[in-house]
Amino acid sequence: MDSDDLAAFLVAGPRGSGKSFLCTVLAHLLKGQCVSQDEAISSQGLSKELLFLQLVQSKAARPSIRHLFIDLASASHTAVAEAVFAGFKARKSGSVKLAAINLTDKEDLTGELCFSRIMKRSLRHIGIIPQAAHIRAVLETARAEPQLQDMEFDVTADLDMRMSPTSMAANALQQLLPVTGQTSLPAISSEKLCQAVAMAEACEQDFAKRWVTLYWVVELEPSVDLWGLEALADFLAQAKHAVQTQHPGVVQAVEPHVTLSWEECNPQLEKCEGEDMAMTVHSLCYDVLLGLIALKVSLDHASLCQNPHPHITVAKLPGVAAKQSNDLLLRESRGDTRITTLELPSPVEVKGTIQRRLDCESMAAATAALATTLPRGNPLCEFGLVATPFAFDVWAEVNSEITISACLADLGALVSQPLLHCKWPPPLRGKLWLTFHEKPLSARSISLLDTLESKGSVSAVHVAIAYFYSSENILQKTESKMQRDLEERLSGRVAAALLHARQAPLLQRRLGQTRSFCLRCFTAGAGADLPTLQKALAAVITASLGWVLDDQAELKLNAYFQDDWILLGFKALPAECSLQACQEHSPAGDGCASPELVSASNASVMQALGAALPPASESQGLVKIDGGFLQGGGQIVLCAATYAALLGAAVDIDHVRGCCSDAGLKQRHIAVLEGLRKLAGGGEVAVRASTCQWPLHCCELLSQGTVASISGAAYSSAGIPKNVLGRMMKGQLRKREAGAELFLNERYPATPCHFNCKGGIPSAHGADACGLVVAITTTTGCCFGGGSMGRPGVAAEVIGEEAARAAVRSLQGGGAADERLEEQLVVFMAIAKGTSRLRLGKAAQSLPLQSALWLAECFGATVRVVQQGENHTLEMDGIGDRLT
Repeated sequence: MDSDDLAAFLVAGPRGSGKSFLCTVLAHLLKGQCVSQDEAISSQGLSKELLFLQLVQSKAARPSIRHLFIDLASASHTAVAEAVFAGFKARKSGSVKLAAINLTDKEDLTGELCFSRIMKRSLRHIGIIPQAAHIRAVLETARAEPQLQDMEFDVTADLDMRMSPTSMAANALQQLLPVTGQTSLPAISSEKLCQAVAMAEACEQDFAKRWVTLYWVVELEPSVDLWGLEALADFLAQAKHAVQTQHPGVVQAVEPHVTLSWEECNPQLEKCEGEDMAMTVHSLCYDVLLGLIALKVSLDHASLCQNPHPHITVAKLPGVAAKQSNDLLLRESRGDTRITTLELPSPVEVKGTIQRRLDCESMAAATAALATTLPRGNPLCEFGLVATPFAFDVWAEVNSEITISACLADLGALVSQPLLHCKWPPPLRGKLWLTFHEKPLSARSISLLDTLESKGSVSAVHVAIAYFYSSENILQKTESKMQRDLEERLSGRVAAALLHARQAPLLQRRLGQTRSFCLRCFTAGAGADLPTLQKALAAVITASLGWVLDDQAELKLNAYFQDDWILLGFKALPAECSLQACQEHSPAGDGCASPELVSASNASVMQALGAALPPASESQGLVKIDGGFLQGGGQIVLCAATYAALLGAAVDIDHVRGCCSDAGLKQRHIAVLEGLRKLAGGGEVAVRASTCQWPLHCCELLSQGTVASISGAAYSSAGIPKNVLGRMMKGQLRKREAGAELFLNERYPATPCHFNCKGGIPSAHGADACGLVVAITTTTGCCFGGGSMGRPGVAAEVIGEEAARAAVRSLQGGGAADERLEEQLVVFMAIAKGTSRLRLGKAAQSLPLQSALWLAECFGATVRVVQQGENHTLEMDGIGDRLT
């Protein structure tokens, strides 16, 4: 093959047939790369298969890749082939060949063979391979095995999956010779072949040893919809309605299960893992005040359950732990009158599978073994901690995630991004959390960090310790209250993580047994210190861990505050304490040593630490703005340009939309800027206004008043069924009436609702859509809005209730405007003359609001937030006197 040629190998077969294993071995021998559908995590409305095809296309477009091995999984071979050709066109030279490998079993023992292999890999309880829980499910997928014979390939090979891994790889190499452009492969000896197979097997075994069980459960089969069972539907609806009178935000619990045991090692359950278990539901319990609904169950094999009150949590409030249902059932058994129990007229039987749940470190290791990122809702995200004994975690200040992603793809499966697709905690703005699944850090990983620094993609690197929730509005608390809150948060796993990292051999060698440490607190994305938080955090650490605070200490701990979350990390050490030294002196066989501080041999990537984005500054009439600060979206660009146009000031905006995945100006931003330029470089504008005065007068919105009117607008495009508009207002959902109008009438029966429904709207770019926007106005002129858009699989009645509930939730916040309107009013308060006041809702100040306030201050407005009871009042001295 010429240097510009590409050979793509499509490997087909059922789960457990050895596709990924074969791809790994062949890629190692031919110095190629693998791509698997497991690497594609669905996001932003794209299907998993579409993301996989995009990944194939991007790999095929890279000139450095000559051999590409594709694990087809469930993807269409025709679509994959088209993706290969589409990507290869970007190379503009060379030729491409396609080869097909079919893993088959001539004696029709596919299901048994696949199941046996999955069991040996110990992947049955991870959840990444759902059908691996029972052999029947494996058999069903085996029958749906993809076939490649109906398409013309340069080479087509059938491999018997019953062969040993070495024989299968050797057979594949021999049949694939025509595609590689060689007549023989003398360079690949039998010794190298065995080494490649051993390497792949050792990798799987190594990761299997690292998996630690957190607890044991009976997980309901995916086909079981408790809310859809006729015998339970009415009782569940009654309980949910009662709870929602106090907690409108109650939601159905995900992954319903019965907890059997919290023991890591349970021989009885290990023997039964993967087996079915029948459960019988007898009654339903709920606590209106706590916002929990649970089903009481009995199990066929009661001896396997150590839980005295076996149950299934079916609904809860966001942020409420499902395990609180244990206390709910305990209080119910003791006759607590605050618990309501509904007895079922006849028992309901459901089935589940005995499985184990892994701890967060094990999940990180397991997903890295499969070259995947963590799935949504993983326990790792709930803890907010990824410091592990078997891995090395860092967080980095990033400038270009595109470059970083490309480097990670080259590195392979030794690194993962555990926070990339987690729904909790929130993603880090301008930062990247990387978990290197190796100990100590390899030379290849060190080279990766150095490459990222040399390309300008990374400006700071810290050893990751913890990422934990502080509390709502912690910065508004007094130092004593802040300290009490942090004492609770720093107990347990966070404190253990700090101590764990402090015992790292590299720190021990450099710093000895000293307990002195230097602490610095910053807001994420800005250089402003947080003195009160820093004092409280330092007091807690010194009291709980016995460390001594010393500003001159070499042990440096940085804390970044973001969205009521705190990120802790040790600052990396200078060049003289290189990681290579750590590798040379690390005790042999120390398989559970702590993660050690990173220090590259080239160390340049480690020395630019603690860099923080500066706040906006004004120099010689030029206002400099960091467009990636706080929200970092288009709002900063457009509002800054508006202020500049009104004041006649010059503005310099860097890092435009820097916190967005697609940074830079969009066409809509350019259009607005062009319009502002035409209005402000000269000309005439004719405006007719009846009451508006200039400059604007200050305003006060302090009293919410009572509900005066409710209105809304429902819309649907031409491709949406006509009855959807009406169903969003009122319809039938699981034997009960539902919809926005019904939801609002129940809460405000004396207030009429007026909805403007418009269907048949032309589709945009061929995509159909529908949705509803609800507005609640009060007697004092306050307005509270809420909206929801249609989504596949979600009933129209649910969309309507979501929109109505969002508006009601904003009203119940106690402010004088909803969250979105608050940020819009900031601009008018800022350019008004005098002091304006706005009562804010109970919810924490949103990131867009913080961005708007920061920007207003950049152009001369004075901002104050005054606490009044449970709410806050925003006071702003405007710049209207400068506009006269």
